[in-house]
Amino acid sequence: MTAASDKTHYYSSYVPSFMSPDGPYGDYIKVVIRVYGHVQNFILHNLNWLRESSGQKTLLIKIPEAIISISERIGPATHIPGKMLNSVAKFLMPLHRLGREASPLIGFAEVGYKFPAMFAPSAREVSYVAEAGGQTYQASFSLTSWEQRVDRASSVVSWTLSFTGCVGYLWKLNHTADEKFPLAGIATWAGRYMSLEGLYSEGRFLYETLWIGPQLPLSEDQRSKMGAKLATVELIGSLFRLSLAIVCLSVDIFKALAAKEQSPWVETALFCASVAPAFITPLATRYWPKMVTEPLFNRSIRKLEFGLKSI
Repeated sequence: MTAASDKTHYYSSYVPSFMSPDGPYGDYIKVVIRVYGHVQNFILHNLNWLRESSGQKTLLIKIPEAIISISERIGPATHIPGKMLNSVAKFLMPLHRLGREASPLIGFAEVGYKFPAMFAPSAREVSYVAEAGGQTYQASFSLTSWEQRVDRASSVVSWTLSFTGCVGYLWKLNHTADEKFPLAGIATWAGRYMSLEGLYSEGRFLYETLWIGPQLPLSEDQRSKMGAKLATVELIGSLFRLSLAIVCLSVDIFKALAAKEQSPWVETALFCASVAPAFITPLATRYWPKMVTEPLFNRSIRKLEFGLKSI
């Protein structure tokens, strides 16, 4: 018996047989252990994310604010889901107040955090996971010089959004609510640019990976034989990011419609489009890439030359 198995046997001897993975309910216990591992990983990931300004803004401000807004819109509920949502909103109220007070400090920290990114080299290629012959590989496609400039501009626009947010906060301290913030237009168009850039980049990604196909160093016959295609997890992540860009653009569209006509469906659509990014953003830009896609790279991607030996 090895040291590892001896240690496992030592601990399992103190566990009742019906709770042991080797017991009569072993299959269910294994599922519970697996779920516990995922929950633990999710909690640890959020704790690490709180060290970053984006995590602080999302977890302490945006998500609690969205839940409270939904609860206030529902009002007193008689059904169980509504009651549970109202209870969660009540629990998050102190956190929301704390986050609202800390929001300016997070914004100023974000301005400094994003500043070096404006001068960093732009990405030259997009890497992703491809499936071929039952294995996963790292594939990529090159960005044109024009797309590299767009990528660099996105860093500048992202910093501009944070900067105008901080300036807007200082403006409100010294002006009345009736006075219009002079840089509001810049912030609006910067947000639109980020959404349009997201639409284009995800559209280009899906075109290169789905329409043209993964550009692995294989012949046409080899690609056909191995069935090279975009990994499912990459496709899901791209659709999440695509939906985020569409929702952000929808806010401007619904605002324009609401200004022209007062319709219940327009007001409801505007509310949903305003709240949705709070939940889609962490899923599309953080949880799915960090907890699903990147582990796939680290765990199962193999060098293509090893896969070619089996052709």
